[in-house]
Amino acid sequence: MIARPWIRFVALIRCSQIGPDVEPARLWSDFERFLKDQPVTSLVNGLTSPVPGVRWTRWATNSPGTIQGVLTSGEENAAIASARLELPDGTRRHFHDSASAVLALHFEPPADNRNAPFPAGPVAWTDHIKRALELPNSVNGFVSGQFGLTTSGDPPVVLGFRLDAPRDLAELFDVTGLNKLPGGQHGRQAIGYFIADPDGTPAAEITNRMIDDVLRYGLQAER
Repeated sequence: MIARPWIRFVALIRCSQIGPDVEPARLWSDFERFLKDQPVTSLVNGLTSPVPGVRWTRWATNSPGTIQGVLTSGEENAAIASARLELPDGTRRHFHDSASAVLALHFEPPADNRNAPFPAGPVAWTDHIKRALELPNSVNGFVSGQFGLTTSGDPPVVLGFRLDAPRDLAELFDVTGLNKLPGGQHGRQAIGYFIADPDGTPAAEITNRMIDDVLRYGLQAER
């Protein structure tokens, strides 16, 4: 099996609990429409290489408030992306606050596709991260508007990210033409998170700072 680079975004927002009479099929139908809308569609198109026939397919879950699916043209192992939404339903969560809505988007660009979108330069990555920063607001509108749940910014809304390469972050980031700093080693991972703050740094500025940090400390390169 060929190891592939992958990207994951996780948005977390405080949220009220869904009712006990929720219909899983309805949850999936609504979630599928969410996945076909912005900003998810732009992220899918930018971070994968969709081929004709790919579609979101519902996947099994282990609790009433969890909805998940894979983007594939057939079998699970052909999936190029997956999505999981966890809504508070009274189930104890092991890895995060059980009173929050959590969206996880996972992307794995195909390893054998000549049109694979990676490695990509800083300009393309800036666009991807800006799109990802729209996810918390989209989740907020979705769970409050579609399901009538109450959301809150206390504690603050969070967007986490993880970029992972089997050998070298240069599999994801193209540093051609950048100033490469000698004497260092390339990293394999870049992990971090953004925390919402009304008095914080504008999205465009914080995105550029994040890209510069990945280049400088993960790839020893500067723009």
